[in-house]
Amino acid sequence: MNKIVLFLVVAAAGAQSSAAAPAAANPRTLPTYDWALRCTALILATRKGPKDRSRKAAVSFDAALYWGLATGDLAKQAGRSSDAMEADVDVAKARAKGEMKRGGKARDSARRELRKCMADVPPLDP
Repeated sequence: MNKIVLFLVVAAAGAQSSAAAPAAANPRTLPTYDWALRCTALILATRKGPKDRSRKAAVSFDAALYWGLATGDLAKQAGRSSDAMEADVDVAKARAKGEMKRGGKARDSARRELRKCMADVPPLDP
């Protein structure tokens, strides 16, 4: 996992007001922990790396941050520790990477879910 994103995700899980970022940016109710985890994992699994400075990479980073904060908040609400959430993210990311590599229906389904995750991120630009 990208160390910066991982740090932000774990910090969000432990923060007292971690709900503020996703909730303020998107007044809709937060999704389930499983869906937020899936979105976090799909985005992290498809990120190229910290040296990619393209517009697409910036959008992906914003989405990873948004979903990471949502995952952290939902983990906290569910009483999960930041260590447990980090482990969940690692497992889900490995699963997502496997689906992308496997191809076929698994990759097609993962890509559809990824598009939905990206579409659900509110504008984060000021």
